[in-house]
Amino acid sequence: MGYMEVRFKPADFFNSPIADLVVDELITGNVNAKSVTVAPGGIIMGNVTAQSVVSEGKIRGEIDANSVILQIGSDTISEITSTKLEVDNEAEFSGSCHVKPISSIQFRGLELIWRRQKNHS
Repeated sequence: MGYMEVRFKPADFFNSPIADLVVDELITGNVNAKSVTVAPGGIIMGNVTAQSVVSEGKIRGEIDANSVILQIGSDTISEITSTKLEVDNEAEFSGSCHVKPISSIQFRGLELIWRRQKNHS
């Protein structure tokens, strides 16, 4: 699989799918990749289409993916369409979630996983 680290690219660069994308700075425009990882400090200002999305950064735009994981430190404002959504306890998410259809007849339920950190008091 390919690996690509993005510093900044114009929106047109991401019109065709690429393999794996790691975002560690600002992308303005839509992203289409097999997998998208938004690192701490990474920001996507646009829609994201991928098989999987993992974020510790910021996303501002619609997300359409089979799996979405919002980790600690992520800040996401989005309409998410997915079959699996995982939101860590300290991740920030504002928006809506929609079940992604598996086929035109059959639907699979949206799986929500909330991770809770143990308090050591």
